[in-house]
Amino acid sequence: MFTAQRAGRAGERGDSIGTYICADLACSLLIRIAPPQYDMQPSPDEVVATRASRLTERLDVFVGRILEDA
Repeated sequence: MFTAQRAGRAGERGDSIGTYICADLACSLLIRIAPPQYDMQPSPDEVVATRASRLTERLDVFVGRILEDA
């Protein structure tokens, strides 16, 4: 669990926000492991790109929630 104090008044009150992140912070490496190619599935490159996009989105939301009260 990764936590950060919120910005502004919320942070002054001691409010924090948390999210689960890979235990060794290797998320950005793990998402790049391409799965095997299957005929009925997206290409491995598409899978990796989708994983990267979703990780970026989750991080953006996390930071946005921290800064909400700034």
